[in-house]
Amino acid sequence: MKKIMIALGLFVATNIHAQDKVETTVAADIVNQYIWRGQDLGNVSLQPTLGVAYKGFSLSAWGSVGLTDAKDTKEFDLTLGYATGGFNIGI
Repeated sequence: MKKIMIALGLFVATNIHAQDKVETTVAADIVNQYIWRGQDLGNVSLQPTLGVAYKGFSLSAWGSVGLTDAKDTKEFDLTLGYATGGFNIGI
């Protein structure tokens, strides 16, 4: 789970440019299998993403929920990031 959060944080941070307007991201993916580091975490899953950015700061939320089995992994990750020049950081 930690690797996904870090990767998402860096992805979001590298796409943010310091601007005076609020930018938003809304997306969703449907995947046929959720595998992380060789672990089968579920079959068909919905993975929504919501994000907001302002003046280099970003906050995003990503989740995953199985659609075919109640025992599939449910996950929710929050990422806070900042980008300025070539410097990016995300938690």
